Amino acid sequence: MQEVYSDYFIDVTIKIPEEFIDVRTGETHPISPEIRDQIAYHAKNNTLIHLLFSALDEYFAPESSHHSDTDGILKELADIKRLLTSRNFSAEPVSGNGTAKSSQTGQIPMEDVEEIIEAYGG
Repeated sequence: MQEVYSDYFIDVTIKIPEEFIDVRTGETHPISPEIRDQIAYHAKNNTLIHLLFSALDEYFAPESSHHSDTDGILKELADIKRLLTSRNFSAEPVSGNGTAKSSQTGQIPMEDVEEIIEAYGG
């Protein structure tokens, strides 16, 4: 059963099918309740055209802009990695009074550090 939503102010009509085809992959997906809710919301507020163009803008945006919020984190991780590889890093835990506890080796293997950084996108 298809639902029809119209934005009478700007004269935009969207007919919602049961499923859609992803134009990038060709895969068929059901229409999620979130999509239905957003279309209903924007039809009620006469902003369907803005929803459409916002979605198209996101669709055509370069991949790098999708991850701009993580760029700062990745830069910080890269800086930490650079600091760790350029210095001798002591892995001795600090006790509650601020003095370092002794450990057998006193260092974390760089492979472990690199694995952790890589796991977080660095």
